[in-house]
Amino acid sequence: VKNKDLSDIVPGDVVAISKRHDDADEDWDVDLSFLVDAVNRYTIKGAKDYVLPRKMTPALARVLGYITSEGCINTAGVICFCNTDQVLLDDYVKNFTECFGVAPKYREFQISTAGNKVHYYAESNRKVAMFLIGCGEQFKQAPDKEIPWSIMAAPRRIAREFIQAFFEGDGSYSTYDLPEQKSKVFMGFASSSTKMLEQFQSLLLRFGIVTSKHRYTSE
Repeated sequence: VKNKDLSDIVPGDVVAISKRHDDADEDWDVDLSFLVDAVNRYTIKGAKDYVLPRKMTPALARVLGYITSEGCINTAGVICFCNTDQVLLDDYVKNFTECFGVAPKYREFQISTAGNKVHYYAESNRKVAMFLIGCGEQFKQAPDKEIPWSIMAAPRRIAREFIQAFFEGDGSYSTYDLPEQKSKVFMGFASSSTKMLEQFQSLLLRFGIVTSKHRYTSE
C-alpha cells in the first residue's frame, strides 16, 4: 500500500475504500474559534455585529455549498446566492440566518428584454465576508475554484450537507435506459476547475462513491 496523487491514478490501480460509513466514527468538529477571534479584532465602520459560529455546523456547510455553486463574495463584503428555485432560496435564507443571526435581503434583477428575472439574496457585511473567506470561500474565477478547506477537513455528517447544497445549486442528473438492463441514473456537475473536480472525487470517496471525469468542449 502506498500513497498516490489522484492525478497519477490510472486504469488498473486498486483503491482501498472503507465499507463502513457510520458518522459515529467521525465525532470531531472543525474548530473555527481562531477565525472568529481574528475577525473580531477588526473594527470595521458600518459593519453590523453578527454572530459568527465557532465551529463548522451543518447550516454553515450548506451556506458554503450554496455560495460555492451559485454564489459569490465580492471585495466590498457583499455575500450573495443567486437562483431561480424558491425552495433553494428559502433554504439558503434559513441556514444563513441560523449561522449569523440575521436574514439576508431579497433582491432581483432582469436578465433579458423578455422580462426574465433572477432572484437572489445578498447581505453586505465585511466581518461575515472575512469569516467565510477564512473558511475557504474565495474571490477566484471559475477555473480556480476550490472546495473550502473547512469542508475538506470536516467529518462526513458536515461534508454531506455541503455536497447536497452544492449539487442542488449546480448539479444535474439524468437517466439512461440501457438494452436488457435496469435504467441507470447519472449525477454530476460541470466545472472548469480541475482542482475542484479532483477535490470532489476525494470527498465522495469518503462515502464509498467512485466517480470519473469527462472532458466536454463547446464548438
